Amino acid sequence: MKKFLVFTALLISSLQQVAACGYSPYGEDVRYCLFLPSYFDYQDFAAFNYNANLYSDSSASTFGYESNIADWHQFLGKKVPIDAINTFMYDAKLTDIHPDSPNAFINYLYQTKATAVLEYLTMAKKSEVINAAELYDAWERNDAEIQVNRDAFLKRLLQHYKVEKNIFLKRKYAFLAIRVAYYAKEYNQIHSLFETEFKNGKKDYLYYWSLYFDCFGKDNAAVAIASVMANSAEKKGQLITISVRNLICKKH
Repeated sequence: MKKFLVFTALLISSLQQVAACGYSPYGEDVRYCLFLPSYFDYQDFAAFNYNANLYSDSSASTFGYESNIADWHQFLGKKVPIDAINTFMYDAKLTDIHPDSPNAFINYLYQTKATAVLEYLTMAKKSEVINAAELYDAWERNDAEIQVNRDAFLKRLLQHYKVEKNIFLKRKYAFLAIRVAYYAKEYNQIHSLFETEFKNGKKDYLYYWSLYFDCFGKDNAAVAIASVMANSAEKKGQLITISVRNLICKKH
């Protein structure tokens, strides 16, 4: 009985201090570190910025814009605000491509009647939907249908690539096709496009982005991976995927 009374007294005395859902440090709330990436804003290695939950490049960088955005800005003779190009590429949808678009990039293309560029951007936005198809079917119920649609879209992209005369757009189409071919697991097509369009061309960001996807179809991609790591700021973090995949394959 005495023990029960003591237990009851202790329980009652602590009620005001019990907080089952009270504050406790979690994730990034408390962490000791020597340096913060924001002090340096070194974009090339932003993909490896550590946080308590994962390696992530989700934090916005003020260092500059990705190579693709700068490339478009240069292609248009810097007549369009680069921020408008960036906003369209990463925030806009297919339905945002129309003559009354508030986006300065799209508005400029309609005003200058840049039909070929608008057609390319339409295909690029469609490819985003095609590439992300599995995300909307977590149970993989429509895998076969998705693959059929993706194969058909890849054929359309290859047709655009073959007939395009503008070198700038032709290389863009080639990369779009490579990326769609990756999701379609058409590694031979990736390699063929890379060999034809990029291997002997200028080694700019599109070369290294394409080389990145070509790595997936190679048994020994160590040299290619090192080359992408050394020369492509945007693909550094994603190379972890290839490295882990290769290690798993070797184990099995």
